[in-house]
Amino acid sequence: MSKVLTKQVQNKISRYFLKLEGQLTKPEARCIREMTTGILKTGPVLVNKIATGICDTISLSQTTKRFRNHYNKKDFFMKLFLGHMNSVKSKICHRDYILFDGSDIQKKYAKMMDGLDYVKDGDKGTIGLCYWLMNVAHFSKDQEMTPLYNKLYSFDHGAKSENKEVLE
Repeated sequence: MSKVLTKQVQNKISRYFLKLEGQLTKPEARCIREMTTGILKTGPVLVNKIATGICDTISLSQTTKRFRNHYNKKDFFMKLFLGHMNSVKSKICHRDYILFDGSDIQKKYAKMMDGLDYVKDGDKGTIGLCYWLMNVAHFSKDQEMTPLYNKLYSFDHGAKSENKEVLE
């Protein structure tokens, strides 16, 4: 990626996180900013890998502990969701499209992962182990996409039915 494009992406990300600071505390905003940067730099979404992608002065174990402390807070993701919705609500206009995708993530080789369900794969017509996934995205007239909501859920972990998850 060119240096100019990298700088543009960094500026866009910085502006986005400034909008979130109204809903999150400074340490929470720093955590989510650093986790996003780590994911963009390293690729994997494993906390240890994310922590290696940021330049932190404390040890790797302390950084991962700090990340876990924040994202395990009871209301952290609700605050993050509300902050995100406040930052994107001005972009949604009349006659734009809101796309809902109720899908699943197949885990073909996983047998012992927490919360897996047997679900029919619509693409292949087979039944396999997977997680339920719900995505909601906004598409503007300018052909710009904005993710609005993304949730991974399991009936083993409190989901009552797919319909109830959609209605919530």
